[in-house]
Amino acid sequence: MTALLSAPASSEEAVHVTVSPAVTQQPATITIRVTLARDTDNRELDVALDGEDFYRGSSMTLDGADGPSVYVLTFTGVPAGAYMVDARVRRVRGSASAHTQLRVVGFSAD
Repeated sequence: MTALLSAPASSEEAVHVTVSPAVTQQPATITIRVTLARDTDNRELDVALDGEDFYRGSSMTLDGADGPSVYVLTFTGVPAGAYMVDARVRRVRGSASAHTQLRVVGFSAD
């Protein structure tokens, strides 16, 4: 089963995050796509996949208005559970973020 889930920015700055698939079987491969408005104040992008017993995250330095506007990350081997996906852009003046959720379903071997 696959689905696409997206969330608009949670602040006035333009940050958009999509996760594919939104529901899948374990062990899962999760692709996170973050779209940013190009801005000279952009300094760092932090992306996290956070669950009760599993966490993966990545940070990358941004090149302000000269950097790409789309960043794609792939996390593999994700076990069953409910997860929050958080994308946060640290800026010279404050930060912008977007959040969404996904579920990885696990089946017993019975």
